[in-house]
Amino acid sequence: MSRNAKHAKASASSLYLVFYYLGASLGGFYLDPFWQADGWTGVIMASWLVLGIVVLAEVSLVRQKRVVNELSSDNV
Repeated sequence: MSRNAKHAKASASSLYLVFYYLGASLGGFYLDPFWQADGWTGVIMASWLVLGIVVLAEVSLVRQKRVVNELSSDNV
């Protein structure tokens, strides 16, 4: 994280750790109903669902960044 941050490297690392542990905590809470309903199969399916949402968010952010970079390079 600190290698990619250009400014406020300590804050970037801190935010990364906060979201890492928050995600781990919420993951257990989120996956429990799937465990109760269908055991390991439910947990695996719910994990794939979350992974799919994350991939879609990443694709959207990459496209958005590409558009912003194209617009900023056109203005120069």
